[in-house]
Amino acid sequence: MAGGAPENLATLVNQDFIDALDTLREIDDVNILSLPDRINDPVQQALIAHCEQMADRFAVLDALRPVPDQNLFGPNSIEIAALSS
Repeated sequence: MAGGAPENLATLVNQDFIDALDTLREIDDVNILSLPDRINDPVQQALIAHCEQMADRFAVLDALRPVPDQNLFGPNSIEIAALSS
């Protein structure tokens, strides 16, 4: 990277990750996408949309961590909490 500068990962925002996905469209050899620890709707939805549009890729998504004593399935589960936020 001529003229590039190191990035401070703490300053990256959702749009930076979404913009990076757009640059991957031009690279044919990409098959698997993952953004570990980026557990938020805008980025995960962008990953899913990218894979659907490219039709030859899939994403590995991080899930929300359960709250202690929270059910994983059913009423009051982490799934219901994620859908309502």
